[in-house]
Amino acid sequence: MSACHTDKNTTMSDNFASGNLGKPEVAKTSSKQANIQLDNDNHNVTLDSFPLWRNWWYVKLNNVKQHRRFSLTIDDIFSAETPGWTNSYTPVYSYDKKQWQRFDENQVTSSTEDIGNGQQRQRISVDAKYDKNQVYIARFYPYTQQDFNDYYQNLKSEHQDKFDQGYIKRETLGESSVHHLPIDMITITDPNVNSGKKRIWIQTRSHPAETGSSFVVEGLINWLLSDNTEDADYALSHFIFNIVPIHNPDGVYDGNYRTNSLSQNLENAWVRSSSNSAVLSQDSPLENQILSREMFKLSKSDSPFIMALNLHSTQSDADRQAFFFPHFGRESLGYNTNEAQLWNNTIRFINGVRNNYKNEQGQPLIEATPDQGGRSFVTNTYPESWWWANFGDKVMAVTMETTYEKAGYQQGYVTPDRLRNLGVALMKSLIEYNQSSATFEANALLKEPALRSQLELNRPTEEQTKN
Repeated sequence: MSACHTDKNTTMSDNFASGNLGKPEVAKTSSKQANIQLDNDNHNVTLDSFPLWRNWWYVKLNNVKQHRRFSLTIDDIFSAETPGWTNSYTPVYSYDKKQWQRFDENQVTSSTEDIGNGQQRQRISVDAKYDKNQVYIARFYPYTQQDFNDYYQNLKSEHQDKFDQGYIKRETLGESSVHHLPIDMITITDPNVNSGKKRIWIQTRSHPAETGSSFVVEGLINWLLSDNTEDADYALSHFIFNIVPIHNPDGVYDGNYRTNSLSQNLENAWVRSSSNSAVLSQDSPLENQILSREMFKLSKSDSPFIMALNLHSTQSDADRQAFFFPHFGRESLGYNTNEAQLWNNTIRFINGVRNNYKNEQGQPLIEATPDQGGRSFVTNTYPESWWWANFGDKVMAVTMETTYEKAGYQQGYVTPDRLRNLGVALMKSLIEYNQSSATFEANALLKEPALRSQLELNRPTEEQTKN
C-alpha cells in the first residue's frame, strides 16, 4: 500500500484494505487528472510473465473538484508476445466504500496500442464529475474482510433468534501466512436435527480480487436463514454447510489480484503428500494446509460430504455468463463408471442452476456446459483434485466462475444483488439435486442442448483460470 502526492490539491492513495494503485513510482495526480500503471501482486518482478494477473486496482482520490470533470487513466504495459487483459471494462465508484455504482458507458474509453520495443499498452480512461471531493474508484465491487464482518454483524441483528439457537457458528481455523489474519469458517445447519445430514463445503476468494463469489455467498446465507421458507427449512434440516468466506485474507488485505502475500497462487497449490493423499505437503501454502486439515477432519464425522463448491470470478468477454468446470464425461466417451458418475452428478447440478437462474424471459443465465471435461485435473493440484483423490465420485466437487461485466440475455451489468440471486439459485438446485435421481438418463433437468463443444463455448479453460 502506498500514497501518491504529486499535486498540492489532489491526492491519490491505496493505504486501505484491498487498495492498489499499481506502481507507486508511476502514479501521479493533478487537479484535473490521475494516472496509474498496473503492477504485479506484491510488486513482484518474477510475475512479469503473468500479465493477465494484473487486473485489480482500487484507489482513493482526495480533494477532487466537485462537479468538475476529472480523468482517471489506468495503464497496463506488457509484451505483445505475452499480452495482458485487452478487453474494455466499466469500473465502479463510491463515496463511502459501502454504496457502489458503475460509471456510465459513455464515461469510459478503452484502447490497446503498440508503444515500441515489442510492447503494448492497454488503457482504460474514466472521465466523470463527482458530487463529493473524496471518491473511491475500483476495477469491480470491492469486498474486504471488514465488509464480511459488517455483513455478519447485520446478519446477527436480523436473525438473533437463530444465532441464539445455534443455527450459525463462526470459528477460526487458523491464521494466514504473513499478516496472521484469521481464516474463518461459517457453519450453518438446524441444530435440532442431529442425524442423517449431508455436508456441503463452500470456499471463496482463493484469488483475492475475485469478489463476485463473496456476494454469491451472501445470497445463499441470506436464503438459508430466511424465515418461513419451506425450502430453506429443508436445507437446514438435511445439510450442514461449512463455508470459508475468505480463503486468502492476506491477498485481500494487500490488494492482490491472484496471490497471497508470498506471491503464491493458492488455487493450483494443493500439493498432496506422496504417502497420504489427504495430507498436503509442506510445499503447499499454509492457507491450503489449514483448509485441507479441516475438510479431512469433518469428512470423518457422521455427516459425510456430498458436494464441494469452489467459487471464483473470471475475466471474460463483455456478455459472458457465469459458468462451471465439470470433469470427465460419459462412459460412451471412454470414461470409467466412477468418472462418468461424477460427470453425471455435476451436469445434473449445473443444469439445476441453469433452471433456477434465468432472466425474465426464462432464458438461463448460466453458460452451457462442454460435451466433456476431461481428466487433466486428476494430475493437477487443484482443490477438486484433492477431493477426487480422497473421495472419488462420492463428493461432487466443482468450480463456478462468475463474471464482471454484462451477463448475456440480461439487461445491464453484473451487480451484487444479481450475484446474491445466483447464491439463491445454488441452494435451490442443491435441494433438487438431493431429491432427484442420480442417473443421467432419468433426470429431467438434463437437456442435450445444454451441452456444447469447447469451440462453441469460447470461454477460458480451467487451466487458464486456475494456473
